[in-house]
Amino acid sequence: MNLLKDEKSLYLRQHASNPVDWYPWTEQAFEKARKENRLIFLSIGYSSCHWCHVMEKECFEDPRVAELLNRSFVSIKVDREERPDVDDVFMTVCQAMTGRGGWPLSIFLTPEGRPFFSATYIPKSGRHGIPGMLQLLPRLSELWREKPEIITAEAERIYQALKETASSRHGTPLDRDLPGQLIALLRQDFDRQYGGFGSSPKFPMAVNLLFLLEWLQRSDDREISEFLKNTLSRMASGGIWDHVGGGFHRYSVDRHWRLPHFEKMLYDQALLLEVYSRAFSLFGSGLFREIAYGILDFLRAWLYSPLGTFYTAVDADVDGQEGGYYLWTKAQIKDILPEDVVDDFMRVFNIQEEGNYIDEATGKKTGMNVLYMIEPADKTEDIKEALRLLYAERKKRRPPATDTKMLTDLNGLMISSLCVAYDTFRDHAFITMATKAAEFFVRNIARQDTLGHCFYDDEAAVKGTLNDYASLCRAFLDLYGSTSKKEYLDTAERLTADALELFYDETEGLRLYQPEPFLIDIPVEPFDAVLPSGVSMMVENLFRLAGLTGNTEFKNRAWRVLNQKAERINRFPQQYIYIVKALLCVPPSP
Repeated sequence: MNLLKDEKSLYLRQHASNPVDWYPWTEQAFEKARKENRLIFLSIGYSSCHWCHVMEKECFEDPRVAELLNRSFVSIKVDREERPDVDDVFMTVCQAMTGRGGWPLSIFLTPEGRPFFSATYIPKSGRHGIPGMLQLLPRLSELWREKPEIITAEAERIYQALKETASSRHGTPLDRDLPGQLIALLRQDFDRQYGGFGSSPKFPMAVNLLFLLEWLQRSDDREISEFLKNTLSRMASGGIWDHVGGGFHRYSVDRHWRLPHFEKMLYDQALLLEVYSRAFSLFGSGLFREIAYGILDFLRAWLYSPLGTFYTAVDADVDGQEGGYYLWTKAQIKDILPEDVVDDFMRVFNIQEEGNYIDEATGKKTGMNVLYMIEPADKTEDIKEALRLLYAERKKRRPPATDTKMLTDLNGLMISSLCVAYDTFRDHAFITMATKAAEFFVRNIARQDTLGHCFYDDEAAVKGTLNDYASLCRAFLDLYGSTSKKEYLDTAERLTADALELFYDETEGLRLYQPEPFLIDIPVEPFDAVLPSGVSMMVENLFRLAGLTGNTEFKNRAWRVLNQKAERINRFPQQYIYIVKALLCVPPSP
């Protein structure tokens, strides 16, 4: 029996009609596995993920796959955004075992919850000698039935290896030249022609961009200045930016920023609003101002809740078609736009009869077009009016689904970015949204005397993580900086005290999550990647609080955390980029 129909998570409800006997992450699922000596199949994803939808349609809606799962496994479905602790642990496992990660995340566990096999997307049938679900499930079931000691030994080997890898040496001093070392590492990854980092797929990597912007505040580095301007201009001109309705898609599958994966995430809008606002302050580009306001328009239209908080994401797919809401045929555009504009529009956005959008799976053109500019250029008033006409027409289409859960850490990031935008543009629209969102969390903390991670409407569903406390503390510090209202500083101090009580250990430093009874105790390293980690944000918060309050204990605690992580930060500064960014802003350790 599928037990997801009463769950609040949109992602879990999307699987409630599958023939798979799904369980949510509960004691009931693990008790069944232990009692019946069944292997566990753990599937982790999120509502706006295209490949999660592909695997659902291909595998979880298929009666043959469902029958194999239901006969021999306990199947658990997890929303990674609702349960970041579960996702982080098993993503660490997957990356250690396979060298890569992503979603959907597919993990097989012993009845005791120990992983022994991991993958991301698994097709229904085998390809290129690699088994699909129809081949893999019977093999694992037979192995567990006939030789369970092989699986148990593999699970133990993996567990011990991960525990050993996670251990670190204390007592190593923090390298004082980390910012310079990090700059050198980032230069090696610059795409100097098209901007961004690496080749493809290409993510905005806003945390990297924020570090470079902070570096430029202290350095007249012409190469980095030109790299940033080129990157931000090409992102704003490419298909990763929605020229019709505003907002950034999650990433581009190509080097040129043209062909996006179409989901739109709150965290990208938050961090890139801060990036473009700070870039406008440095470079004064009208394009960067236009993008900041375009993000604001997108937020209002799609992600702004009646409570004043922000929803999590907009789906990539509509009716099983990725990006269908955003794509156009040449004929559609010709029918909508005036004759005296249409040819210029086709040229500016590279609209083609056979389509400029290439299907990622087949590598073939589809007859559809995504709007992108081959080279960055200012849009004329005629082009802007044409985009408004397309926006009006697009609103008639069936829209992609919005995931209306509200996540504290992402809302904290958005509040901070709105404060930066207000400080930059002095437009009260930004600070009004920031203060309204902050008031929601003040009310919730007062009512429950704790901080939740995930909210459905006005109710907290999951307890808060370090990321939630750190991100919201950062938000209140930024609100204090923008408004000078002392109650915001007081709230930041309270959140910091609560976070240190819940997540700080004198031996191990800050941990990201509180213990979870069914989750293996694999330490999760607090890397800065698409998002800054809770550890990095809390270190920055502690330094800022020390400066604002004069309380040196905040600074001392920050240095203790840094020294506890120094060995890893020294070895891999690019993985702790937000911590290194914080170091640019503070005096050296005494």
